[in-house]
Amino acid sequence: MPARIDLTTDKFNIYEGVSVSDLDDDGNTFDLTASIKVVLPSDVTKSENGDVAFKKAGDYTFTYYVADSHGNATAVNRKIEVRNIYNLYWAGATLPVLYQTLDMVTNDYKSLIWVERAGTIDFDKLDEDRFIFKADGAGNAELAQAQAEVGKIASSDPYSYFRVFTVDARCGQELFTLQANGITLDRYEVKLTSDGSLTYGTIFSTFKSGNALQKWNTRKELYEKMTDKAVRGDFVSNDGVIYEISAPIKFGEGDTPSAAYYSDGKWKMTSDLWNSSLEQCALVAAQRDNVELWCAYPETLTTSDAALQVEFDKINMPKMDPVAMYKALTDEQRESFLQLVKFNKADFDETYFAEEGDYLIITGTSYVRGGSLTDEQFFDIIDRIISDNPDRKLLFKPHPAHIPSEINYPEIYAYFAEKNIKILPGRLPMEVISWVYSDVAIGGFDSSLFMAVPQNNVKFFISPGASSLTALSKILLADGVWGEPEFYWKA
Repeated sequence: MPARIDLTTDKFNIYEGVSVSDLDDDGNTFDLTASIKVVLPSDVTKSENGDVAFKKAGDYTFTYYVADSHGNATAVNRKIEVRNIYNLYWAGATLPVLYQTLDMVTNDYKSLIWVERAGTIDFDKLDEDRFIFKADGAGNAELAQAQAEVGKIASSDPYSYFRVFTVDARCGQELFTLQANGITLDRYEVKLTSDGSLTYGTIFSTFKSGNALQKWNTRKELYEKMTDKAVRGDFVSNDGVIYEISAPIKFGEGDTPSAAYYSDGKWKMTSDLWNSSLEQCALVAAQRDNVELWCAYPETLTTSDAALQVEFDKINMPKMDPVAMYKALTDEQRESFLQLVKFNKADFDETYFAEEGDYLIITGTSYVRGGSLTDEQFFDIIDRIISDNPDRKLLFKPHPAHIPSEINYPEIYAYFAEKNIKILPGRLPMEVISWVYSDVAIGGFDSSLFMAVPQNNVKFFISPGASSLTALSKILLADGVWGEPEFYWKA
């Protein structure tokens, strides 16, 4: 496969990763790497150390020659695709945004960013020259603008190449952003970033019940038909926001509903067939060569249905553990990442982790009032956690969508103050806190959070028991990933 690099930001060294050896008649091996000669394409210059400078984007062929001591020569051609690479970061939920931010600090490609949940990252820290389109707290109108911008880039620059990052539920974005703009498969790649709950729960659990293979085939037929329509441009634009199917698509035996697809890949339809929508097609989409599904635990997505497992084996699911990705960043990249997610470690150290000793963070998926627990039942659970962890200092981390205010919940704040439990900033993703303080113990209400934290730190769940956990949590618990966590629930 040819190497692909960005014209402006990527370096290419003709000798890096290249080696050659010769085996003589007596079985002796000789390293001939130092004798390699390279014929450069036109319009290409080389420095003494082998770094190459390209004047413009295009396809280049380098010819490598080497000869042994007897004059036997070998030539090998190497193709380099020099492109103007663009990142498209389309995201909403917390974990996909973090996945994408982990990527954006590792390169300097021109980028377009569309984030649905406002305030997840600090847009003021995004370089104006690099990020040529930015929309925070964005909706369909901004998405239509971004898609139009992508179309302009693609039509004006035949050597533009797109790295598309979007949420697994929005796998249809590829169709509406790229295919519908006439951008061919060889000009882009897609990373479907898992939000945790949808990939492992909603989408995958569909295939754990009866007629699993039939359900898979239904979704595959839908995705292929929608892809064909996108390639043909067979959509009607309604105010630049809704793309309507020009003819009904058959989703299953006897089902021919009319439907309207929004430009984000979600849809409305006249019959109750949500499970056949594009939101359910991420696994199918990731069977294509240029699409990957990024999730931390692809090894758990298996089935006992042999015929369906054949289909699962075709899915491109590299193991993308966000904890490992964070640890792999350089110091400079890590600092950029923390600035983007608005994490000031010095302030955090002083405000929340100033004391010596071990800490325990209790996480809340949602606030207790109005949920399954009364305030008193929640207090009783916390009292038991405190009793079982006498040597740890406790912190409470609300969910970003359920932050209790002191005005509306004075009893909760009074209780936490009495127990010397500090409340962490609700808007700051708990995942980031757990990556920075990688030795801090964690426990709380079950959520997709626990799929993206250091697993040996998980100590307990606020849950009736293992049977009440989410689909992936049950698998990870059974696999012993968390050891033997405690379960706390109302007495």
